[in-house]
Amino acid sequence: MLVVFALGPTGAKGFRAATGAFIPGVENDPTLIDAYAAKVGRSPLIVGAYRDWSRQPFDLPLLESVDLRGAVPVVTWEPWDEAEIGVPLRSIAHGDYDAYLTESALKAAAWGRPMFVRFAHEMNGDWYPWGLGVGGNTPGSFRTAWRHVVSLFRSAGADNVRWVWCPYVSNEHPGLLRRLFPGDRWVDWACLDGFNWGSYSVWQSFKAIFARSYQQLIRVTSRPLMLGEIGVNEAGGSKPDWISRTLQRALPRYRHVRALVWFDSADWRADFRVDSSVASLTAFRRALQLPVYGEGRKQLLATPSRIGSARHRKTGDGHRRRGRAGKRP
Repeated sequence: MLVVFALGPTGAKGFRAATGAFIPGVENDPTLIDAYAAKVGRSPLIVGAYRDWSRQPFDLPLLESVDLRGAVPVVTWEPWDEAEIGVPLRSIAHGDYDAYLTESALKAAAWGRPMFVRFAHEMNGDWYPWGLGVGGNTPGSFRTAWRHVVSLFRSAGADNVRWVWCPYVSNEHPGLLRRLFPGDRWVDWACLDGFNWGSYSVWQSFKAIFARSYQQLIRVTSRPLMLGEIGVNEAGGSKPDWISRTLQRALPRYRHVRALVWFDSADWRADFRVDSSVASLTAFRRALQLPVYGEGRKQLLATPSRIGSARHRKTGDGHRRRGRAGKRP
């Protein structure tokens, strides 16, 4: 059965999403949050940070700075050290890192305010040491490690942590996301990372990047969905047009998405910054003024724990999806 949505200028009925950003350097200079807000015309409701296991994951000055600005921190907690040597998932599950985990949990509990934590993100890829197939990692070892971490935090009273399970967009193995999912009991938000890499790889629409993985994910869980990393390269196509089409037309069709975090950064592969050109920034600013992106902190934190049913769900644009999706370059 084909489901058709009648879309107005701002998308499908019922769609609303909080917007945020990863802003490089913000850990050392929180005023970059203010600069980003002035640049895009809206204060970010979510501010991203990345932490490895060679240090405590919760930097209190940063958490305070984010909280004082009315935003919620999202800490991407990567199980490797500063030299990018991985922490084995089996060792985590076995309890070898319990002292570190317990100390981290107690610090989170002591802070007490809401935060998102993305532990071991993009686990379905092979570009991180915690990725599937790397060092003998299996879906089972990932699930066991995840549940162990969450259990320790809950035992320490860190109920202010909202756990975000975040694979990268992929459709190479249709049943893989289900096998990697730790279970609704252990996850508060589902998530997807994905980029339009442009001339570095291939120019893709939002639909081409996200639709198939979205379809798989909402069959696995009805938890609200965050786009944990999203961006588009300046080179390879029209970035302003991509931003406008994505934020004004495409994304509002995906009603399980309740938050997105723009990856406002650049490296030798791609320039994802919203102000990589005047035209790109103009398109981004215009899109963020739409009412569907007008959520406040209170609304974000009150997001329902379930969005519809996880069974027999179709994608936002109403079609069942099969085939392959792009892998992270």
